Amino acid sequence: MTEAIDRQAQSQFVDEDKGYKLVLERHQKMFAAANEQNRQILIEGRKVAQAVRLIDICIEKFCACADVAESSDEDKALQQYTGENAESWFYEFEQSKDLLQELLLDQCSKVLTAKYKAKKMREEAHLHCDQLHAARKEAEKRYVASLQPAKRGPGRPKKSAA
Repeated sequence: MTEAIDRQAQSQFVDEDKGYKLVLERHQKMFAAANEQNRQILIEGRKVAQAVRLIDICIEKFCACADVAESSDEDKALQQYTGENAESWFYEFEQSKDLLQELLLDQCSKVLTAKYKAKKMREEAHLHCDQLHAARKEAEKRYVASLQPAKRGPGRPKKSAA
């Protein structure tokens, strides 16, 4: 006949079990890494948004320089304060815009890479859930076994009832 198992004591035993603790610690690290990778997606995504904003500013300035007539007051002011005229700035903004577009594409690639890594890490972490469950079951079995009276090994003589 089986006796009732003290679930609170069993839970405490399992929580203190070295094998279960090891698997649980690894499990928690895997989920923490997966969550950190999800955070990286957001960080890289924000960089994309910032790059888009920079491109917008660059295009705005690019167009503003295109509308400046040669030898106009604006052209003279640019020449006086920056040493470059509107045509030079037009060229600089055009080059900057092209560079920012390349950087934007690179950053989008980083977002996709981070997203892929996050997906793989999440899948691995979910697979590890089965290992954690199995480790808990094994620890519960060890607890039940620890409640059983010690069995005599083979070859040991029985105590005589004298």
